[in-house]
Amino acid sequence: TNWEVVKNPAYQSFNNLDKVAKGEVIRVQSDNREYIYSVASVALVSADDAWVELSGNKKLFISTCNTFGKKIDRFVVEADFVGSYPITQS
Repeated sequence: TNWEVVKNPAYQSFNNLDKVAKGEVIRVQSDNREYIYSVASVALVSADDAWVELSGNKKLFISTCNTFGKKIDRFVVEADFVGSYPITQS
């Protein structure tokens, strides 16, 4: 993960995570590959219950607080792996 590309001084890189909808596509890039995921669910859970059960399946989980600076609730997005492809350098 390279968070250096996030140029938001408040570190709010997942603002509006609650507005992500089932079926939307999330693209994640590494140095030489792009990975594609399809959103399966978006849930608001208690911060104390924000446990994610990791299985052997290829999944992406994104979580963030619902209120900046407070530990109250969390939005958790679960996305299914669709595929990946190499990124070609120009």
